[in-house]
Parts: sequence; C-alpha cells; structure tokens
Amino acid sequence: MPYYKISSDLVGEASQQNKVVFLCDADQIPSSSLIDLIKKFNTRTKVSFFFVGHYPLPAKENSLIQKLDTTFPQCPITFCSSLDDPCFEAFGSKNIIGMMEKMGMKEDEVIEHAMVSAAMKRAREKVAESITKEISAHSEAEWFRLNVKKSV
Repeated sequence: MPYYKISSDLVGEASQQNKVVFLCDADQIPSSSLIDLIKKFNTRTKVSFFFVGHYPLPAKENSLIQKLDTTFPQCPITFCSSLDDPCFEAFGSKNIIGMMEKMGMKEDEVIEHAMVSAAMKRAREKVAESITKEISAHSEAEWFRLNVKKSV
C-alpha cells in the first residue's frame, strides 16, 4: 500500500491507487484544503489517514474528523504522538521520558491504552481552555511558543 505525504501535486498519482495511506502533519488539520484534496479521489480508492501529532485545539481537529467521516465513512484515521512533541513539553514530558527510560522502555516502543488517550484528551482540553485568542503558526512548536505562555 503506497504512503503519501499530503500535498496537492500528488492527487493524480494517488487517486490511481486502490489503497492509499496519507501521512498528515498536525498543522494541516485546520486546513480546508485537506478536505478539498480528499474530495478529488474517486470512491473506489480506499483511503487511510495517519496523522503525526494532534492539532493543539481539539475543536479544530474534531471538525476535520467529522468532515472526513462524512466524506469517507469507512476511512480509517490514526493519530500518533511522541513524548518529544511540543504539546507534551507543557506537561513535563522530560520527567515522563526519564521515568520510561528507567523502566527499560525503548525509544521506539509504542504506548497505547485508553487511560493514556484519556489523559491526552484532558491535557489538550486544558490547553484549549487557556487560549483566549489563537495565533496561527507554521509548526506545532511555534504554535505552543506563540499561544501557551507557561506550563499548563
């Protein structure tokens, strides 16, 4: 199954595939151009999305997921986050990384559990509550630098 990084110049090639996985950066989530790009695919192409990171504000991400579900109801959507992500730094990720290393976890090991997902959701909601006016940015690190003034 071919993997593509989202961009408008790949639509022709990707739309010819039977199955496609798109790799999407979190900063693409608020973009309506992502949905416009997806709509160019014909219905026989099976599309999957793999998002690298979450958009810091859940409302924008949830809006995109809702649009994706409407456009491609059978489209699998996967999110992957890393403790190195700027969103985790606001919550003391360096301490968590140190603890995980002491427990013998490898850098590339995956942690997947409902409790972890729930904690991430609460953390993102806490960040959203602290934002009175969002300042646009070109990366997740820049977004946190411009919008989150202190540890949440």
